[in-house]
Amino acid sequence: MMRTTLLGVLTALLVSCATSSPRVTNILGVHLDARREAVHETLAKTATLEREEKRQEVWRLANDAHYASLIVGYTPEGNVRFVTAVAKRDGVPVHYADVSDIADADHRATGQSHTYTWTTGVPPHYLIAIGGAERVEYLSLKKAPPTTVARKGDPDDDDDDD
Repeated sequence: MMRTTLLGVLTALLVSCATSSPRVTNILGVHLDARREAVHETLAKTATLEREEKRQEVWRLANDAHYASLIVGYTPEGNVRFVTAVAKRDGVPVHYADVSDIADADHRATGQSHTYTWTTGVPPHYLIAIGGAERVEYLSLKKAPPTTVARKGDPDDDDDDD
């Protein structure tokens, strides 16, 4: 009996893992916690550093079909703490379901603006897609605050210096 129960639980776990949506670990090659130098090396191939402020950079993408630019924010130690892709107005649209499984997201709508938030990864981080009803305008990957336990749909704002 116990063996049958254990096999059932293991089978359910394997099916769950096989059908769950893939975890987003980067946006256009920029990973959370990456060093500034690694970001520059990655983006220098496909983008131009347009503006640098305090601990934030704006990169203009050269030939991306979906996104016009990336905004990268850094910790005081120089590691990526968030990355945001800004969609091209006339680019190929990215739909929310293209980002991750929308059934796993917290969805909020205000007027024509929609926000989907996924909590993912270890340590926890947020994947946030914002835009109109049909297409993503901003796609962000952000570290969860270290003092907060990440919860589905609770992207506490620690961006007081941006």
